[in-house]
Amino acid sequence: MLKKLIVRNFGKHKRKVIRFDPKITCLVGPSYSGKSTILRALRWVMLNKPAGNRFIKWDAKTTKVILDIDDDRVIRQRGKTNTYTLRTPKEELGYAAFGNDVPQTIQQIINVGEDNFQRQHDSPFWFADSAGEVNRKLNNIVSLGLIDTTLKNIAGKQRNNNAEITVLENRVRALVDEKLELSPILKAKKELDRLTTQAKKINRATTDLSELETLVAKVQQNKKACKKPPSFDSVDNAKEELKQARNDLDDLSNLIFSINNSQRIIKQWREQWLQKRKQLTQKTGNKCPLCHQPLKAELS
Repeated sequence: MLKKLIVRNFGKHKRKVIRFDPKITCLVGPSYSGKSTILRALRWVMLNKPAGNRFIKWDAKTTKVILDIDDDRVIRQRGKTNTYTLRTPKEELGYAAFGNDVPQTIQQIINVGEDNFQRQHDSPFWFADSAGEVNRKLNNIVSLGLIDTTLKNIAGKQRNNNAEITVLENRVRALVDEKLELSPILKAKKELDRLTTQAKKINRATTDLSELETLVAKVQQNKKACKKPPSFDSVDNAKEELKQARNDLDDLSNLIFSINNSQRIIKQWREQWLQKRKQLTQKTGNKCPLCHQPLKAELS
């Protein structure tokens, strides 16, 4: 809510203080007393209009307009410097190089626009405007345009969602139709898998049967061979072969014992060699004391 307006060196006013009534404030005075100048000063601090410096009092170099809004103070100054200043209960912010616009932070606090002002020579406020123009200005003042924009965005998103739902429904129907078309193929695949399993079982049974027939043939052959009485020559030969096999077995046992013994000796020798090499490395630093060449890698 507007509380107070302070005008310094603006138009014909050197210093003027206007305290706003909570409900309505009227400026009363004779012609050329500066009533319109007060409105121009209010418009300048709120909208940064008009541009330039023609409104500075003729005998001054700087003009300043101060507007108190609730607990905040907005200061507009023009002269050697062209600045806006915002004072709040917590901080003070200065703005420069803002062009023809009001700084965004101050604009949000003031929250007015051109539609809130009526100049002295303008036609009666809104009465000369068309219904559509009045509606537009009213929307700008009370932010009804934001509601229209929001509804428009919601309607657009709803249209997009409906279109997406339609596309998804069409895809689902297409997939259902495709599944129906593929149903015979799926049944044929199941039948093929079943036949493949049966074929594997048949192949295993055929293999087992072939092995069984081979085994039966061997049994029949051995049965026929058993019917013939063994000869003495074959028994003697078998004895000689058994004796030779026993001799070979003894030789093999001796050889295995020799190999194991050799491995044990090699292991002991290797452990001694590693211990000697470790002692030599500690004394010589891993180099030969004669040729000073690096010692070779450990014995594997």
